[in-house]
Amino acid sequence: MLSSIHPIILIIIGTVIALFGYKVQKLVLTLGCFALGYTISSSICPNFITNTTTIMIVNVIAGIIIASLGFKLEKLAVAGTVAYLVYTSLTTYAGIIPYEMTNVIKLIASLVCGMVAMLLIKPILIITTSIGGISILLSGLVTYITIPSNIYLIVLICAILLSTIIQFKTN
Repeated sequence: MLSSIHPIILIIIGTVIALFGYKVQKLVLTLGCFALGYTISSSICPNFITNTTTIMIVNVIAGIIIASLGFKLEKLAVAGTVAYLVYTSLTTYAGIIPYEMTNVIKLIASLVCGMVAMLLIKPILIITTSIGGISILLSGLVTYITIPSNIYLIVLICAILLSTIIQFKTN
């Protein structure tokens, strides 16, 4: 029973991600941040509060606060992550830059890359959710339909392009 339901679940999840991935990503981010806030609070609260009902209420409130912060600070988190990765990556190549300018150039390049990442976050998320969703969809679909290996790549690329176009039109 489970083996026959598994491909159907993959097809449904793949379709949802391929067509609504950008919107689903926001929901997953919010739920993940809620879980993070709830988990952190549930590990700290028992040290200060003994009433289980009060602990549950505080955990939910902490989850809601972290979820709203995570949703609002998503772009800033992406920009900061990209800027940090660029800064640390440029450290490898710092030998070709005059020593006095090394940190200044790394900082400027990091900030520029972080800002560009903030500007391109929507297209990047749409393209990546299209690729991921179609990959999941096809992995479930091949259980029911045989796709010849010589056209599988063509089907994959066409489906990804169609999914990307649909997401750009609806977001």
